[in-house]
Formats: sequence, structure tokens, C-alpha cells
Amino acid sequence: MNRIVIFGGTGAGKSTVARALGRKLGIAVSHLDALYYEPGWQAPAPDKFRARVMEAVSGERWISEGNFLQLTADIRLPRADGIVLVDQPRCVRLWRAVRRGLLDRGRARPDLAPGCSDHVNWELIKDVMKFDHQYRPMIAAALAAWAPATPFIRLRGDRAVAGFLGSIPDCR
Repeated sequence: MNRIVIFGGTGAGKSTVARALGRKLGIAVSHLDALYYEPGWQAPAPDKFRARVMEAVSGERWISEGNFLQLTADIRLPRADGIVLVDQPRCVRLWRAVRRGLLDRGRARPDLAPGCSDHVNWELIKDVMKFDHQYRPMIAAALAAWAPATPFIRLRGDRAVAGFLGSIPDCR
């Protein structure tokens, strides 16, 4: 795999998997949250964001981590040669998202845009809660529309994530 899209719910571990996979394969990772948000969690014009994503996936080797399906599925999925869904139970995602928001409150993270820091609010909790019934079907529809023959890996739980990452040899 040289062009990899990673999906998953908030708190599932998408960024962690992307960074580990990027290190192992020697491929740069683009975090969609970092490409999307302007300082202070402001949303850019859709065309501006799409242009950033097109630039990020223009090369022959990339990892693109994040959802933003309505704005990016047509850009990322047709070019991908591997798709990974990090699929954690809702209670795990909620715990991790809240813990991260509390422990990293006010701190910058590499997968967030400059001027955006972690926090816990109702939007975060609602985002975690609606993944199973709203985003999961959107992912399935996007895969069917834009990448029906692209290899798809579903990592259910931490053990599957560890097994997958352990199966990838270091290519550096």
C-alpha cells in the first residue's frame, strides 16, 4: 500500500494508527483535521479545504487520516490503494476522546491545525455518539461509490490494531 485512507470515529485511534503506519512505511501522513480547521476551530470555505486535500494526496505515496466524507471522498478514495477502518466500540471511543480532551486541554497536537487545541464539549460527545448510525453508513456508501475494488481492512479493537501494525515490516 502506498496511498492509504484511514477512517474511524472520534477517539478510535485513527491518528495513532496513521502515525505508526507512516513511520513503518516511510510515508508522510496528512491529518484532515489539520487541513480543515483554521485557528480557533474555524471552518474554511469548502473549496479551500478541497484544494488542501488535493495537494496532500497528489503524490504517489501518502496516508490520509480522517473522515470528512462529503467533502473528500471523491478526491481520496479513487486514488487510494488501501483503506483502513479503525473500528473501536463506542464506549472506548468516548472514554478516549474525553480523556484526551481533558488531559491535553489547551495543548497543540500534530494532528490538529495551529490555533486549535483539544477540549471537551457536547459537539465532541455527539460526534462520538453518532458515528455508528450516521458515519458508518456514509463510509460504506462512499466505498461502494468511489472505491468498490480497493482493498479494505477493518480493525476491530486494540488487538486487531496491534496485529495489523505488527504485520507491517519497517520499510525505512
